[in-house]
Amino acid sequence: MRWLLTTCALVALLASGYGALGGRSGSVPRTMRPTLEPLHPLKSNPRYFADGSGRAVYLTGFHTWSNLVDLGRTQPPERFDYSAYLDQLQRDGDNLIRLWAWELPEYRTHDQTWYTDPQPWLRTGPGEARDGLPRFDLRRLDKRYFDRLRQRVRAANRRGIYVSVMLFEGWESHGAERPLGWEAHPFAGGNNVNGIAVDQAGHGLRFFSGTDSRVLALQRDYVRRVVKAVGRLPNVLFEITNEADASATPWQLGMIRFVRHQLATRGVSRPVGMTFEHDGSNERLYAGPADWVSPGGHVFLSDPPLADRRKVSLLDTDHLCGVCGDAGFVWEAFTRGYNVLFMDDLTHAPAHERARVALGQARAVADAVDLGHLEPSTYGCSTRYCLVSSGSQYVVYQPDDGPFTLDLPRRRHRYRLDWLSTATGKTANGRIRAGGETKLTPPFAGPVVVRVSAR
Repeated sequence: MRWLLTTCALVALLASGYGALGGRSGSVPRTMRPTLEPLHPLKSNPRYFADGSGRAVYLTGFHTWSNLVDLGRTQPPERFDYSAYLDQLQRDGDNLIRLWAWELPEYRTHDQTWYTDPQPWLRTGPGEARDGLPRFDLRRLDKRYFDRLRQRVRAANRRGIYVSVMLFEGWESHGAERPLGWEAHPFAGGNNVNGIAVDQAGHGLRFFSGTDSRVLALQRDYVRRVVKAVGRLPNVLFEITNEADASATPWQLGMIRFVRHQLATRGVSRPVGMTFEHDGSNERLYAGPADWVSPGGHVFLSDPPLADRRKVSLLDTDHLCGVCGDAGFVWEAFTRGYNVLFMDDLTHAPAHERARVALGQARAVADAVDLGHLEPSTYGCSTRYCLVSSGSQYVVYQPDDGPFTLDLPRRRHRYRLDWLSTATGKTANGRIRAGGETKLTPPFAGPVVVRVSAR
C-alpha cells in the first residue's frame, strides 16, 4: 500500500499562513533534527501535555493502518512507504502519529481478505497455522519486528513527530469476519507450537482477560521487549490496545501498571494511554489511571462537549466515525480543548485533504498562543467555539460566514487580531481598541479563525 504525496496546492496555502500565526513556514528540511522532549500532563491545564520546559505541547496528526505492520491484499503485503508518510506529516506541520499493531496475520472485513506482516513472534513450525504458513513459537520474539519499531520511532523523532505505540489491537477480537476471524490469531488453537489455545468465549475475548497465567506471561514478555526497544526514546507514548471489548478493562489497567513498572526499571517515564472500548463508557476512561485517553461516540462529531479537564484527550476520528471528518471537525474539536487525530485511508477525497491541512493549521495557532492558560468555553463568543484567557488572549472559530461577537473585559483596551481563512490559508492582521461585547468582522468570506491578543 504505497502512498504518493498529494495536496501540494493546499500545503502551499497552509505554509503561507504559518508566519502570521507564529508557527512554522513551509516544509522542514530533512537535515534539521528537531529536539523533542518527553511529555507529561500539564498540571495547570491537564487537557494538554507539557515538555521538560513546562511549555504546553499541542498534539495533532493523521495515522493509517499500515504505518508499522505492512497491510495489504496480497501475501506478503506490499511494504508501506514510511518515509513518504513522514514527509507529508512534516510538510503539513503535524507532530503525532499512532503506530498500528496487527495481531491477525490474515483477516476479513467488509468481505475482503487482508494480510499483515511482520508479527512479533517467529514462525518456526513444525506444522502449519490456519493461514497455511508455519506455526508461531510464542516464546521466540521476532527481532525484525522490534528493529522496525525502533527504526520508525527514531525516524519520526528526527522529524519532530511524537509516536503513540499501540501494544495490542483489540478491534480484531470482535470485528474480524468469519470464516477466518480470531481463529487466525497466533494465540488461537493450532496456530502455535506452545499449546496455547485462546479461542473460546467470544472469539478471543479471553486474550484480554488476564485469567490465563501462561497467556499473560507471554503478553508481558512481548510488552517488555517493546519497552526495551523504544521506552527510552523521547518521543514515545504508549497505547495499551485499540478498541478492545469493555470486558478487558481490568486487563488494561493491569497492563498500564506493568508498562509503567517496566519504564521505571529503566529510569524513565512516558505517557500511557487508554482508548475507546467497544461497548464501554467514556467516564470509565476519564476516571481511570491512564495519562491520556481517546473517547468515542457520535456526540463528538458536531458541537462536541468541552474537553474533560481530568485527562489529556486525543480526539481520534477512529473512535467516532472511522474514516470521516473535515476541516470543520478539526477546528470545533480544537476550540473545545481537544488534541485532534485523524484516521486516514490516504485517499484524495477533498474533505480529507482539507482536514489534513486543518490539523497543521490548528497546531500553528496552538504554538502561537500560551495554550496552557487557555480554557475552552461556549460563552463569551457568539460562535460558541472559543479558547479563553480572560483579558489576555482568545482563539475564536467562526464556522459560518460574517461577523460575530466576543466579550472583552477591558474597556477601551488595545488588542491585536490575527486572522486565518481556514478555506484558503490566507491571513490578515489588525488592531482594535475595544471592550465589552465587541463585534468582529472577518476580512475573509467563509469560515475563519482569529487570535485576539491584548497589547
